[in-house]
Amino acid sequence: MKKNILSIGVAVLSLAIPAVAMAQGNILVDVLNSVQTALLAIFLAAAAIFIIIGAFQFLTGGGDATKVKEARDKVLYALIAVVVAFAATGLVALAKSFVK
Repeated sequence: MKKNILSIGVAVLSLAIPAVAMAQGNILVDVLNSVQTALLAIFLAAAAIFIIIGAFQFLTGGGDATKVKEARDKVLYALIAVVVAFAATGLVALAKSFVK
């Protein structure tokens, strides 16, 4: 009797295994999403900080050409970082399309 119950239990559980496997998401896509979100947040936060620092240096430059140029360069590099961040987002989306 116990052997029959065990056999029936194993048979029923084996029918549920494909449903569990189908319920799982694509782990690689989930990892790529996490990396994409983290990198985008880091790049945008760093860019915002550098834009603020560059603007402050631009305002306090006092007309000194070298200080104004340094401030302008910081803002320019921050904007380039934003472009790189969004390009990385696009590359991750492209990689995800190949994985699916």
